[in-house]
Amino acid sequence: MRLTHRLITATAVLGALTLLTIGTVAVPSILSMRRLRTEIQQEYLDIERQYSIRRQLGSSQKIIENIRPTLRKLLSMAVTEGNELEFIRTLEQAADRNGINQSISLETVNQNDITAWEKDIPVTILTNGSYGATIAYLDSLHSLPYQITVRSLSMSAQGNGSESANIRTEIRGTIRWLAKDHPVIRQSERNP
Repeated sequence: MRLTHRLITATAVLGALTLLTIGTVAVPSILSMRRLRTEIQQEYLDIERQYSIRRQLGSSQKIIENIRPTLRKLLSMAVTEGNELEFIRTLEQAADRNGINQSISLETVNQNDITAWEKDIPVTILTNGSYGATIAYLDSLHSLPYQITVRSLSMSAQGNGSESANIRTEIRGTIRWLAKDHPVIRQSERNP
């Protein structure tokens, strides 16, 4: 019986030691491996996201390079900070070339802030001249280096209605104004 008792005790002690070993080594190892697998999966997802961002950035840079010439044209159509007087001079020259009188009003009080660097400024142009000169002036507005977004255009005959009657024209619209420190302007200046 003693031998049986010793065998049972030895088996129980070995079983307890095995369980203790499993509990102190195997279970933490399994938990650590699971945690490590989760960390590896998270790192893999982070690397995939970074790769995707780099790939998108590369394609965005190609798109920007392709639109750069168009962007320069669009920028040249806006009135940039410091060139407001040049815009007015251009309109005055067009009126002088076509032989009409005009009055220009930039309504900076009513400007619409698009961003910190961009604004839409209302402009009103009143002209008075012959029909032919008025049509020529309107045509010259179309070919100006600046873009005027026309919101309304009204024309009325002044005088007795004869062929030589003057035409009064009122153009209401907006011009796009860009600050000197506009990011696109700065980028354009760095990469001509």
